[in-house]
Amino acid sequence: HASQIRVTEDVETVASLRTYFEASLLLDDRTTITERELRDAQFVPAVAKAFKQLDLPLTDMKELFRHLDKNRKGAITVEEFEHHLRNMVKPSTALDVCSLTASIGGSVTYVSRMGRRSDVLMDQMDTLRDLLETSYSELGRLADPHLVTSPVAEVGLRQKGVIYNPIPPGPPRYTR
Repeated sequence: HASQIRVTEDVETVASLRTYFEASLLLDDRTTITERELRDAQFVPAVAKAFKQLDLPLTDMKELFRHLDKNRKGAITVEEFEHHLRNMVKPSTALDVCSLTASIGGSVTYVSRMGRRSDVLMDQMDTLRDLLETSYSELGRLADPHLVTSPVAEVGLRQKGVIYNPIPPGPPRYTR
């Protein structure tokens, strides 16, 4: 029930946006909406609020216009605007889901293959994590100043103070 109320509110919001664009086009003596007009309308607080209320999946006006302009003419009528925007806010039907599945084509196979590849990758990541954990543990043990008896000659000599780390150079002569 609540979702139906939301759909009704969204349809009313789309109708109010249509009314706004009809009035805007009437003032300019034009019959179509361009991408620029759609972007410029965002500066009108009521229009921006209406688009925000619709909570569309496309928030960028350029992308939204590209989606609404199905014929790629660079301009849409108020009727096209309302029709395509209503389609974006109404819930998906079984036909929509079937069409989407058919247009993806073989998505189940693709997803299962990606699942298997992800499992292999996760196993490899676990192996790598274990290897890194062991390596860091060994490095921590070698770097412990209390353990002077390192099996690695250079580390032991550095710990005993026989080999010194070089003094880092001073600041660069020329700075940006």
